Amino acid sequence: MIDVNGSKKIFVENLIWVNTIGDSFRRANVYKSEFKESEKEKESLKKILHHHLQQLVIKHYKKTVSEEQHLENIVSLQKASNNEILNGEQLNYGVSQKMLNVYLKYQWCNGVIPTPPHFPVDRIIQEMLKCKPVVSWTKDIVSEAQYLVIIRHGKDFRDNKGYKSLAEMELELFQQTKT
Repeated sequence: MIDVNGSKKIFVENLIWVNTIGDSFRRANVYKSEFKESEKEKESLKKILHHHLQQLVIKHYKKTVSEEQHLENIVSLQKASNNEILNGEQLNYGVSQKMLNVYLKYQWCNGVIPTPPHFPVDRIIQEMLKCKPVVSWTKDIVSEAQYLVIIRHGKDFRDNKGYKSLAEMELELFQQTKT
């Protein structure tokens, strides 16, 4: 007999992963030119990254996570991406934060984890937060300090507008871009 509930969970997790990798890699130009057509190597890397994200959720995000732990987890994901097919031999900080934050957003919206501590940083959210300057998350966010400048903008915006959390604020702002 087929485990329908198990199959549903696997199906949803696969959708979450496909969207996470798409949202994180689409504009990021992460692969070295000589590996752009190497599907086997790319799939192997994606499998490693997916497994790492799943383990982070199990280990840390089933309960509320501190900002400090979240920042450590971004670096952990960045280190897990260490691979010769990537420009710079690993994902940069901006792509790593985007991947972790997008994955957590999907898991949160799916009811798997409590509210994540941050939001996915990209151009659209920076524009909505009125960040000056808007920086390229794919190229210019190469350190925790650069990332935290945008998170601080988000915290100020959240406090001024009365949102409960950064994640809820971003979710509502994201919905505004879709209407």
